[in-house]
Amino acid sequence: MNYVIDASVACRFLLVEDLSDKAELVLESFLKGNCDLKAPKLLVYEVGNALWKAVQRGLIGLDEAVEKLNLLIRLKIDSIELDERMHEKVLA
Repeated sequence: MNYVIDASVACRFLLVEDLSDKAELVLESFLKGNCDLKAPKLLVYEVGNALWKAVQRGLIGLDEAVEKLNLLIRLKIDSIELDERMHEKVLA
């Protein structure tokens, strides 16, 4: 099974937010090798921005944000370029 995730899902892996429990199930499945994750090439930048905002709002510290971004990078989620066919699937 393949899942294409966006920054909102990845942020739910890293920060406690609504639907974090569902995102954690996807992450757990990925870590067990039961599915593959793919994401747009901008994922790390978008998540980095969300973590920066969390630091600015006082929700997490800078060290924690750096640790979480490094964790995301270590997951080695395949980055993909979205094409027209994939856009149709994403919006379906």
